[in-house]
Amino acid sequence: MNPQTAQQMNPFQNNEIIVLILAIALCVLWFMNRESFSKIPKSGHLSVAMILLGASWFFTVLEGFVLPELLNLIEHICLTAASAVIMAWIFMVFGTQSDSETESHNPYHITGSHHE
Repeated sequence: MNPQTAQQMNPFQNNEIIVLILAIALCVLWFMNRESFSKIPKSGHLSVAMILLGASWFFTVLEGFVLPELLNLIEHICLTAASAVIMAWIFMVFGTQSDSETESHNPYHITGSHHE
């Protein structure tokens, strides 16, 4: 059997299955440690992002069997939404400090004036 025929018989790539297995493992670990996870500020947003990423990986595998164009579109919508949620989380958690607060917590910030 030539590689092209084998690829036609296998509707998805092996790496897609590995990513889906890792996503399922991540969800199990998240569920088992949800109490610790909830201590992260605005953790609900991270949960939504993780669900969207998991859904995108699921749709990646599913598109090999049915409705490839539609499921590919849904996969990319999920990825885009997950990215937007993560970006919003970053701004909510780290972007709310004033510059003076940020400078005081920045270990690389050098106080005083510099004259050369």
